[in-house]
Amino acid sequence: MAFRRLLFILFLFLSGTYANTLHEIDENKLKEFIKNTFSNYRSSEFIIRSDNLFEKPFIVGRSKNLILVHFASMGATTDLTVLLIYKDNNFQVAKIKDGDKYKDAIFLVCAGGAGRYSHNVKLEEKLKVYEYSIYGKKEDYCRAKVYDFDGKFFVINDQESTIESKNYCRKVCKELDIKSKACMF
Repeated sequence: MAFRRLLFILFLFLSGTYANTLHEIDENKLKEFIKNTFSNYRSSEFIIRSDNLFEKPFIVGRSKNLILVHFASMGATTDLTVLLIYKDNNFQVAKIKDGDKYKDAIFLVCAGGAGRYSHNVKLEEKLKVYEYSIYGKKEDYCRAKVYDFDGKFFVINDQESTIESKNYCRKVCKELDIKSKACMF
């Protein structure tokens, strides 16, 4: 029995080590890509200067050839995270299709207001974006968006987003215990 457990643990270790060596990421190349791509970057949502960039970007999520990277500071409790496609030892900023618009997959990651607002992003099997601002005012919101990768773009999955929003917002609203329109499902 103990021998079988040992073999199983050894198998897990070796398969994990082998999998990691197949897709090793060159951190210097990642740092250079971030610097070249995001120094003086402008979009309709963000203006990023080179002094916003982290000295060393860090990977916070990974799934197959997709990596989620924290790369810039936008203030005391706000960072930017980008979703990159890593293929053939090269990086490319992933794109999100939102209706008929396309944008770079860059996200705010922040929290504050004594826990009353938060934006976060996770990369698991799918890309998930979470955000809420709950103060008991008419502008309150709480939502989650789930995106599927179609091979070229990340496209919102409305059905899964609805389910994820309900589950996420129930949890947030229960923790905050504030009467809000964002907490009515």
